[in-house]
Amino acid sequence: MNQPTHPLGEIVRRSDGTTSLRFERELAGSAERVWRALTESDQLRHWMPCDIVGPREAGADVTAPFWDDVVRRFGIEDTVLSGRIVTWDPPSTFAWEWDDELLTFSLEPNPTGTHLTLRVDSGDKSPEVHQAAAGYHMCLDQLCTLVDTDNPPRFIDADPSRYEVAYAGFPRSANYDPAWVVENMMGPNPLWLTESLSGRMDLDSTMRVLDLGCGKALSSIFLAKEFGVQVWAADLWIDASDNLDRIRAAGVEDRVFPIRAEAHELPFADSFFDAVVCIDAYHYFGTDDLYLEQHLARLIGPGGQLGIVVPGLVEELTSNAVPAHLGQYWEPAFFSFHSPAWWQRHWERSGLVTVELADLMPDGWKHWMASDLSWSGHLGKPSDEADMLAGDQGETLGLTRVVARRNDRPTARLTELQ
Repeated sequence: MNQPTHPLGEIVRRSDGTTSLRFERELAGSAERVWRALTESDQLRHWMPCDIVGPREAGADVTAPFWDDVVRRFGIEDTVLSGRIVTWDPPSTFAWEWDDELLTFSLEPNPTGTHLTLRVDSGDKSPEVHQAAAGYHMCLDQLCTLVDTDNPPRFIDADPSRYEVAYAGFPRSANYDPAWVVENMMGPNPLWLTESLSGRMDLDSTMRVLDLGCGKALSSIFLAKEFGVQVWAADLWIDASDNLDRIRAAGVEDRVFPIRAEAHELPFADSFFDAVVCIDAYHYFGTDDLYLEQHLARLIGPGGQLGIVVPGLVEELTSNAVPAHLGQYWEPAFFSFHSPAWWQRHWERSGLVTVELADLMPDGWKHWMASDLSWSGHLGKPSDEADMLAGDQGETLGLTRVVARRNDRPTARLTELQ
């Protein structure tokens, strides 16, 4: 399990693209004890990646040299940053600048110790603010352990990556071993996509859910663990026995049932499912005008939901010509990518469903890019999709998210259409 041990901080994005972070912690030590931990070099060694060298007074110029073992572990090239102490008011407020960030620590004594607030104001407009948030969260975890126990783990052994998922907007996914996810993912991180989708669906433990095109069943395991639903994990390319091994290892074999099935030959009774989800697969078969009518809608009971997340477009292409900046990466299969508006029209004209949500997954292109970088690194292959997405910057590509609810209209059988 990789869940953050303290409450997540708040990320505030300003209109000019800069950000601020805010964290709050309750510490058992006195304000004087916390102040020493915040400002003294032998204490900073345990929770900050760098020292603060220079006079401890407001207005003083200081340097922030990274610790030698931190430099070696992270391969830091610029090993000393310049800084300045802005506020020095012991043991109440300590503020100092380093690089392009202003860190303000505010201490308030209380009956159980000290309430600490950290505000980080940044001039950086990087979209990867969740990584900075994860780093400061990790540092504060180390600080809390130092103050509360005087026996913190070594700083270089701390791992901020376990917090990055939560700050990227996926707190449920943060509970899962990232190495396990990367080992078994087959495209954009399936837990991130499933969490984004399931948050817009009505799921509870009484439901039967079809996970169509489940791949290695990570999304199925997630749905069972997080919502207590029963899941039929259907995929054509991954052997059901292999998926069963993963399902058993995750401890959900009583709720997730793997099956090998093709999307046009689904062996289930009419209205068997309360919901169908499809993660990064529906565009391979669902663009067919008759797919929903002939193969899928009949499986969903009246009022049940259908939800998908697929690679998509911000807006439909107006011709077969692709944007020039995507030309070197474009493959014919990418013409199966469509906009949220296209999917809404595609589904609703059938009369079988009412679309309740059709949008681009927030920051979807960034999450897709981050997934490809992780997966490519694991496989040792070029990160072509990540390069494509980095060049596009969300102008054309994203992740389309659609949720619809089944209407009462019965489906027409294939024989009725002939």
